[in-house]
Amino acid sequence: MQHELRRVPAARAAARGLAFETWLYHPQIDELAALARAVPDCTIVLAHAGTPLASGPNAEWSNSWNDWRAGMARLATCANVHVKIGGLITHGSRLDSLRRERGLAAWTVEALAESLSPWLVHLLECFGAHRCVFESNFPVDGAHCTLPVLVEAYARALPTLTADDRDAVFRTNALRLYDHAVG
Repeated sequence: MQHELRRVPAARAAARGLAFETWLYHPQIDELAALARAVPDCTIVLAHAGTPLASGPNAEWSNSWNDWRAGMARLATCANVHVKIGGLITHGSRLDSLRRERGLAAWTVEALAESLSPWLVHLLECFGAHRCVFESNFPVDGAHCTLPVLVEAYARALPTLTADDRDAVFRTNALRLYDHAVG
């Protein structure tokens, strides 16, 4: 199994008090859950929210959405896993496909916030604000929006967060995960 190949590096990271960060596509989420269960003392950080694909066998939107949602819910049962809530508009992702379907050369704050909201709400429901970390995917995401548009869209897509939860997602979770003093 693929997770067996990552088990040794994950165990080594855990032994050193380091986080094991990985990126994968949504059909591979269950492999990461297996790794998280195999190495429960390792803090695992999933980058790009388990990138939901929108091409090939994953081109059917409703199937990809349902598969991604179910996979992330299963992954969230592993208390040692945290998720970076970025990279969702990357080329080849479902949201990139949605941008093109809407005829947008570049995202506006309003359109991106509206499109991101269901994804981010699901992640926060599954992982909670203290296991979610904002990330950008710049310069890659710069092909479809500016960094200020991206940050503002994320902020608008998460309107119900308390001030403490917003601070956790946008700042303190990253500091804690990467072992910096929180001030």
